[in-house]
Amino acid sequence: MSRLQTLILVVSFILSDVSGTKDTCDPVCENADTFTADPYDCNSYFYCITPGTPSGPYLCPDGEIFDSTVKPNHDDYKKPCKKDTSPPCKAICETPTCQIVCKNTLDVIVDPMDCHVFYVCVPNENGSLKPHRDECPSDRPNFNGADCTSHEEDCCDVCNPSCVGKDYGETIPDPADCHKYFTCLGDGDNNVPGDCPAGHYDIETNDCAQGLDCINLCDNSTTTAVPITTLAPNNTLWKLESVN
Repeated sequence: MSRLQTLILVVSFILSDVSGTKDTCDPVCENADTFTADPYDCNSYFYCITPGTPSGPYLCPDGEIFDSTVKPNHDDYKKPCKKDTSPPCKAICETPTCQIVCKNTLDVIVDPMDCHVFYVCVPNENGSLKPHRDECPSDRPNFNGADCTSHEEDCCDVCNPSCVGKDYGETIPDPADCHKYFTCLGDGDNNVPGDCPAGHYDIETNDCAQGLDCINLCDNSTTTAVPITTLAPNNTLWKLESVN
C-alpha cells in the first residue's frame, strides 16, 4: 500500500471518528427525576427531567463536587454535592481546544466562519500542510474542536475572544486585528488589550513577532475563508477575504 493510500485511510478514519454516531460526552439521563454528572466538570451536574432530557448544568458550591449517591428530594431539597476528594476529581471528558492552525499532520482544525465545518490537516507534496474540508452531519451539526455535537453552544466561536480556562498572563489573539492581542487576568472573560507596535501577533507562538504584514483571523465584513501557507512550511492559517 502506498503512502498516499495509507494517508487516505487514516484521514477517512479520523473523519468517521469526528462525525461518528453519537455525542460521547453528553450528560447521560437514563431515568427521570435523577441527577447525573457533567462529563466536562466535576463541580457541576445535571437534573434529568425525563430519560434523555437533562437540565443544567448546575454548579456545586466552591470546593465541592457532584455526589452521585444523592437522589432528588422535593420535600427537602439538597444539592447533590460533597467535599472534593484527594486526589482531586478529574472530569470524564476534557473541554476541547479550538485549534485554528495546522501544526502537525492529521490535526483537526476549525473554520473560523462556519461552525458546521472542520478540516483535517494533510501534507502537500512540497511538505507543507493543507486542510481537507468536511462537514458535520445534520443531526450533530456543531463542531466543538474535537467532535460534532447536537448542541449549538458547543460551537468553536473563535471570532469572539474569551479568557475562560486561561491562566493569568496568558495571551489570546484579537480576531479582528492581527496586530493586537488580549492578556488574560485569570478570572474568566476579563482581559487587558495590547498591541504589537513593531510587528504582528503570531497565533502559533501566542506572542508578538516581527513583520507588519499579517492576516486577520476574523473580519467584521462578510468574508470567505481561504487556506494559505505561512512562512513556516508545516503550518497553515486562514486568509479571510472580503466578499463584495
